[in-house]
Amino acid sequence: SIVIRTESGNLTLTEGGATDDLSAAAVVAHGAGNILLAAEGAETDVLAEANADITSTSGHITVTAAQTIDFGANVDVTTGSAGTIDLLASTGDIVMDATATLNTVDGDIRLAGGDDILEQIVIGDIFATNADVSIEASGSVLDTADADNEVEALSLRIVAGKGVGLLAGNSLDSVVNSLETAVDTLSVSVLGSDGVNVLEDDALTIGNTAAVTVETVG
Repeated sequence: SIVIRTESGNLTLTEGGATDDLSAAAVVAHGAGNILLAAEGAETDVLAEANADITSTSGHITVTAAQTIDFGANVDVTTGSAGTIDLLASTGDIVMDATATLNTVDGDIRLAGGDDILEQIVIGDIFATNADVSIEASGSVLDTADADNEVEALSLRIVAGKGVGLLAGNSLDSVVNSLETAVDTLSVSVLGSDGVNVLEDDALTIGNTAAVTVETVG
C-alpha cells in the first residue's frame, strides 16, 4: 500500500517519467495495494497536475484534503475488481477538468465536498461500471459544460445544498447546463433554490438507490 500525507502545505502530484509504465502516472500501487493521499494541514489542497494519474490494480483509493481537491487535464484515478474510490474535500471544492476521470469496475465511488453553500463539486467523468456513485456537496453539483455523460453507473445518489446542474435564473448567474448521466436509478436531494437539471442518456428509474460502500484507506 501507499500512504502519503502532508501535515502542512499542499500535496501536489505531477506526471511521472521514470519508466514506461509510470510515464503518465503520479502514484501506482500494484495488485491489491491501497492508496491514501492526504493534505491534512489547515486550508491545504491536493492538486493533481495534468496527466498525474493515480492507479491501483485492485486496491482502494482515498484522496482527502482539508480544503480543495483539484484534478487537472487527463488525470485518471483508476482501480479494478472491487476497489473503491473515496474523495473528501472537507472545507472546499472538488474540481475535475473535463478530461479527468474516476474509474472503478465492481467498487463504488464517493465524492464529498465543502462546508459552505458556495462550494462546489465539478465533475469531469465518473465511470463505475458495475457499481454505484454517491455525491454530496455543501453547495452545487455541476459538470464542466461538455456534452458527454458525467456519470455512468448502476445508480447515482446526489445530495446538494444549492443545486444540481444549472437552470435558467440560477443563483450563480451561469448559462443553463444539465448534468448528463447514464445510470439505471437516480435519487437527488437539493436543499437550496437552484433546483435540478439532469439529462439521462436512456431509461431511468427515480427512487431509492443502492447503499454506497467505500473503503476509506487509513
